[in-house]
Order: sequence, then C-alpha cells, then structure tokens
Amino acid sequence: MKEQQNNAYENMFRTAKEWLLERDPEEIARCCGISWMPEESAFSIETLGKCIKLTWPDLAAEPALENWHMLVMLHYLYRGDGTAPTGEMRSPADMRDGLIRGGKFAFTAERTFTRMLKGKSEREILAAFSALGGKRIEGRADIDLMVPFMPHFPVYLSIYLGDEDFPASGKFFVDAMADHYLTIEDAVTVGDLILSMVEKMI
Repeated sequence: MKEQQNNAYENMFRTAKEWLLERDPEEIARCCGISWMPEESAFSIETLGKCIKLTWPDLAAEPALENWHMLVMLHYLYRGDGTAPTGEMRSPADMRDGLIRGGKFAFTAERTFTRMLKGKSEREILAAFSALGGKRIEGRADIDLMVPFMPHFPVYLSIYLGDEDFPASGKFFVDAMADHYLTIEDAVTVGDLILSMVEKMI
C-alpha cells in the first residue's frame, strides 16, 4: 500500500514539475506573491511558518517539505494568477467541484477539531497555530484565525472552546478566491496538513 502511495506521489510530482517548468519564474513570483532570486536561480517562499528556498529548474526545496505539502505548493505555483485574497470565508464545499469532496472534508475536520481540542487551553491552541504563521482575526467564534498556507492562499479557522455542556469544536474555511490557486483536492490536502501539524504540537 505504501509503495502504491509513493508511486502515485512520484507520478503526480513529475507531472506537476513538467507543468510548472512551462511558466516563466519571474511570472510565477509575480502571480504567487513570492520572491524570485535570479542570482541564485531560486524562489524564497513562506509556507506554514517556514521559509523555503525552492531551486529552479530542479525544484528542490531547502529545507525539505513533507511530500504532499511539496506537491500542493507546486500546484499553487502553477495555477496562481495573481488574484488577491478577499478575506471572505467560504466552505471548501463552495469551491469548484467541491460539493461532495469539500462537504466530506468539512464534516471530518469538525470531528478532528473536537478530538484534538479536548482539554486544551486557549493559550495552547493559539501557540500551535502561531507556529504555522497563524494570526488571530476578528470573528464570532471564541478564537478566529487566519493561517497562510501560501501568500495568496489563506485558510480561516473558527474555534469554539468547550465547557461542561458542549465539547470544543471548530470549522475550516478557504478564501472566496481559492479556486484561482488550488483545486478542491489540493485545498482539502492543505486542510489535512494543517490539522495534522497542529495535532502533533498541541
């Protein structure tokens, strides 16, 4: 099973690399909100609290990223068209072709939030998301956060702290312009990555 997953990743990575190399690196940087360093033939990219150097044209990341994080980042760089985030939160189900996949993720994300937030303090929650570059924003929940997966692809989280009557819970949102940068499958992968990383820290 693991070998099949590795083979699937390698095939998708190879395809993503071929697509991306069709674009001009300066155009990529301009459309995706990242820095292009021609003297080093590399991009400087901020993603989930890390500063990554991505060399061109071999597309090697320093420091290395987890496989699916790397793949979705390449998809973002290929699809990015320069559209600015709106700050308007939408369910992943509202993305193009997102009704089934996005709706399923929204449901499983709520269950994950309840499990990982049980017994956690506001300070612990904020510290975990801050490590990924998350910032508190105004909202109606007990804790509302914006976490920048990439410069033009923020995700939003609304967290409700538990009490003796109700368990802690949370919801995951994308920006209204998410389709300009990622597919619904990639957006769900971003959500899984963030929740998995937070759950290991909290």
